Amino acid sequence: MSSLLTCSGTPKQTAAGSWSGVLASLAPQIRNASRRTAFPANVSERDLYKQLLLHLPRLSWDDLVDPQYVAREAERLAEMLLRDRGGFESWADQPKVRVLDKPDATVRACEPEVAREIHERFHYIRSYHPGRVHLALYLQSHPRIPAALASISSMDIKHLDWLFASADEKERVLVLTRLFAFDWAPRNSISYLLGQVCRWTKRNLPKVTTLLTYINPNLGFTGSSFLAANWRPFLEKPVAYSYFQDTYITHRRLSSLPASALTRVTRSLYELEALKILRYEMSEEHAPLNRCVC
Repeated sequence: MSSLLTCSGTPKQTAAGSWSGVLASLAPQIRNASRRTAFPANVSERDLYKQLLLHLPRLSWDDLVDPQYVAREAERLAEMLLRDRGGFESWADQPKVRVLDKPDATVRACEPEVAREIHERFHYIRSYHPGRVHLALYLQSHPRIPAALASISSMDIKHLDWLFASADEKERVLVLTRLFAFDWAPRNSISYLLGQVCRWTKRNLPKVTTLLTYINPNLGFTGSSFLAANWRPFLEKPVAYSYFQDTYITHRRLSSLPASALTRVTRSLYELEALKILRYEMSEEHAPLNRCVC
């Protein structure tokens, strides 16, 4: 039996077609809008492209095929990125570090305030997750600013309660909720940080047997760094994006909105690819979970 299962408990969504099919037709146009807008706006082209992929699924096909409409959306999102990062531009504007020199690299827990600034100002979700611990990769050339950040939380994912029914089972599972690296970070920063996260967990939380994380293929994420580090496919979860006043919001933020604000919430119009949930077993002696929904 395959270990790649489908999660239950996700509400049905209405869709106007496949988002992957839309991207197959419009990816060059979206890339072009990102490229033309990012440089004069002084924002990262990679970051702007992710924001476009996150926000465009709320638009109709007629809007998407209009180059001027997509260009205006790129400009709006670039302004949003600039506004979010006001006063912290120097964190992203650092000289590129070409090689990860491991003797000069340190992974340690960073202050929640630092993690909050990265989550809200630089991570594509733009939402702080308090988590249990934030492990940051620091380089001697950048002692104050983490080159990369991994945030770990207790297992509080409601739709996975059926897998971890007891409190003891939940205590043995952690969730990697945020993973981020600045553009200037060395190429192997994420892979190195993932390895250090596992070592830190084994040393400091020996009861933990399993790590979980989400990969969103709709934003171009493949999970290659995770797979190379022996994370394995586990579950798939259907997804639909929510937007409050035309801006993407997380499910956690959506659930906290007052009832009076829900009329200003819209949903993505297209069938998105399911989120991939990956699993890392801390030791081979812990047999992998192999449950399914029939």
